[in-house]
Amino acid sequence: MSTESKTVTEDSQTDLSEDDDESEEFEIDEEYAEDVSNGLKSLSKYLNWRMERSAPPSAPPSDSVDYSITACLALLETLPNVPEELYKKALKRILEDPKWRQSFIVVIPERRTWLLEMLEL
Repeated sequence: MSTESKTVTEDSQTDLSEDDDESEEFEIDEEYAEDVSNGLKSLSKYLNWRMERSAPPSAPPSDSVDYSITACLALLETLPNVPEELYKKALKRILEDPKWRQSFIVVIPERRTWLLEMLEL
């Protein structure tokens, strides 16, 4: 077992000495490094801009959204085929839980049904 360790150690030292030779030969061109840095900054700006542009329309700022019980009920009425028991659970939650009401209003229409289904759990 000690022989294996010695072999690994010798191999490691050999590898290290080779790496030292390579690192001595490698010099960083400051102008190139600055160009790469500027390129990465530009790429970062572009990607941030692109993400903002391509983001799906999310909920408008909370100041302009009506989170009232009436608004929430109006959305509930737009969902087809809501069973009576589920409708009653949703109505109770709308009346009692402002955070749930806000989530129900803000979520994309396809997912409102999911929120209703969660009431049955």
